[in-house]
Amino acid sequence: RASAVTTVTQNLAGAMQNHGLKNDNYRVLANVVDETFFHVETKAGRPGDKKVILHVSCFEDKSKNVSGLLRAIKSLSVKRSDFVFRLIGDGMDFEAMRSYAGELGLDESTVVFAGLLEGEKLSEAMAAGDLMVVFSNYENLPVVINESFVLGIPVLATRVGGIAEYVNENNGRLIAPGDEQALVNTLIDFLDGKISFSRQAIREEASRLFSSEKLGKELCGMYVAALGGQNNTTGG
Repeated sequence: RASAVTTVTQNLAGAMQNHGLKNDNYRVLANVVDETFFHVETKAGRPGDKKVILHVSCFEDKSKNVSGLLRAIKSLSVKRSDFVFRLIGDGMDFEAMRSYAGELGLDESTVVFAGLLEGEKLSEAMAAGDLMVVFSNYENLPVVINESFVLGIPVLATRVGGIAEYVNENNGRLIAPGDEQALVNTLIDFLDGKISFSRQAIREEASRLFSSEKLGKELCGMYVAALGGQNNTTGG
C-alpha cells in the first residue's frame, strides 16, 4: 500500500515483485555517493608505477568470491609483476582470506590487505587505484561501483544482479561470475593497454548520476507526489 517503492536497480525491483511484493509505482533510485568522493584528487596512472587494482568488500567469501579473486591474482602474478592488488575491507572471512593468500604464495608485493577504511581514508585509498574489481557470485549493486565511478575509476565486474545496468563498455567490463580465466584475461588486456577508459568521462557521468543534490531532488519529488502536492523541486 506504499505510495512508492524505491530500489537501486531495476533487477532488484523485478526480484521483489516476483516474490509477491507488488506495487504499481516502483522507482529506481541509485545509491548516493558520500561527498568526500567528489572532492578527493585522483592519483592513479603515474608513469613507471605499478598499476593499482582495487577490491573493496565486506569479505564474505560466499558472495564476494574473494578466494576466486586471489586464485586469479596468483595466476596473473606468474605471468607478470607490473601490478599490485589492494584489498580493502573487513568481515567474517578476512583472516581466512589473508591466510589463503599466504598459502597461494602471495606476498605484499602483489596483494596488500588494507583492512577496514572509512570516510576520507577510504576515498583517498581508492583515489590511488587504476581499476576496481568486483568478482561477486551474486550481488545487487554494491555502492563501491558508484564510488569508483565518481573517482573516475573503471570497474571490472561480474554480470550479476543489477551491475549490468551501470557497468558498460565506456566505464568497465563485465564477465561471467566465477570465471577466473576471463578475469585473468581481462586484467591482462587492461595492463597491456588493450582496453582503456576516459577517467574524466567516467567521473563526469557519475557526478551527474550519484550526487546527493540530484538524488535528493528525485526523492523530494517522490515525497511531494505522495503527499498529493506539486513537485516544483526541479528548479533548484
